[in-house]
Amino acid sequence: MSSQPPTMVSLVGQYLTHRRMLGAQLLRQGEQLLDFDSATQVPPAGLMGSPRHRSTPYVYSDQEIRDLIHAARQLNPPEGLRPWTYATLFGLLSCTGLRISEALALVEADVDRRGPIIRIVETKFR
Repeated sequence: MSSQPPTMVSLVGQYLTHRRMLGAQLLRQGEQLLDFDSATQVPPAGLMGSPRHRSTPYVYSDQEIRDLIHAARQLNPPEGLRPWTYATLFGLLSCTGLRISEALALVEADVDRRGPIIRIVETKFR
């Protein structure tokens, strides 16, 4: 029985679970230290993030992406740029993994026309 390699979604889920467990463990240890040293500071609840589980993101299948791009090409006006803009945007998002904000912040200078390179300047953390 062969196990499949982890996906990015499963790795992120494991990281978030570990982070929540670590936060709860730090709170418990801080509360235990209060019994021995009244100067111990216990971080407030919620400091380490929400204790509830985040829902797993939905990953579109290849067929769903093809259907979405096809539907985008049917947008009105058919002779305008809108259908091609959305079809191209959805294709770019699906094949690069960019966030929508990163894709919308791209400018022509970010694309290297000599090779398949896109420079991402405006990221979530910058």
